[in-house]
Amino acid sequence: MFQTLPVFSSDEFKQYKEAMSKALATSSSPLDASLEKVLPGVHSRLVASHNATMLLGQTLGAKVDQLSQIVVDGLAHLQHTTQATREETEKAVGFALVQTGRQLLGEEETAGGQFEETSPTAASVDDTDLDLEDVIEEVLATGQGNVAVEATPPRPPMPFGGTVPRVVGTHNSTPEDHRDYALTLKHSCLQDVHDEWFGSGKFADDAFGGIDGRNRLHGAKWRKHLDNGLFSYNKRLVEGVMYQSKLRKCQPDEVIREWEVLFEKQSFSVGNMVKYLQSQSLLKVGKPRGASLAKLKAKEKAQQQQANTSQ
Repeated sequence: MFQTLPVFSSDEFKQYKEAMSKALATSSSPLDASLEKVLPGVHSRLVASHNATMLLGQTLGAKVDQLSQIVVDGLAHLQHTTQATREETEKAVGFALVQTGRQLLGEEETAGGQFEETSPTAASVDDTDLDLEDVIEEVLATGQGNVAVEATPPRPPMPFGGTVPRVVGTHNSTPEDHRDYALTLKHSCLQDVHDEWFGSGKFADDAFGGIDGRNRLHGAKWRKHLDNGLFSYNKRLVEGVMYQSKLRKCQPDEVIREWEVLFEKQSFSVGNMVKYLQSQSLLKVGKPRGASLAKLKAKEKAQQQQANTSQ
């Protein structure tokens, strides 16, 4: 059956048979024959496959280069767009600052949206092609001496052991009006605990004066919704600051600065801080009441009996 195949009738196969017969007759290795002589056409297929592989590699390389260029162009376009948006924003903010500066300097806006100087000392500010930093500097420079800035009066020093001065507004609030007030669960510094209690610093509360002001207004009725444990720890900690301030005749801020390190060592926990200060006898000991008073009397009685027995 195989003899009918065309490949076995080709001249190359006849030459292959003669070479193999000669090799067998002379006992030489038939592997010495080249691949082209043994299998006609295989070499040409390998060459074609190699060329196709090289062409595919070149095509993929070109595609990768093209994709890289697209990414680079996209990033450049994004950067250009961002820069343009930033410049537009700065111009808009600068124009608004210029208008505000002109109004402060005494210029009046005309019907056409332009400003005219009404004060002989007012300086002209050119708002075209100015960066935001230039606008701010120019407004500040031209406004110097022309705009009266009311300085914030310094906070008066507190008496030793005193409380933070605060302004409690005149109002007709009820305890129920403060049901939305919430205590901060954890502070990052002792100063914040103090400021929240008195409504100062970043917890500024001029209307009611913080927790202390609400206590003065409504007693304990307003804070029924608060966590009693957290409230008690905050109160004892603030009272401890005031107690040490009065005892050492210094400002509360000095005590707070010294205790900040201790507060950090207690993992910023008001509960742990109160327990530590109590263990170091740094908190004011109040008069015992109720069950505490009964326990104290029982303890004193037991000590007295033990002393009598020893005698």
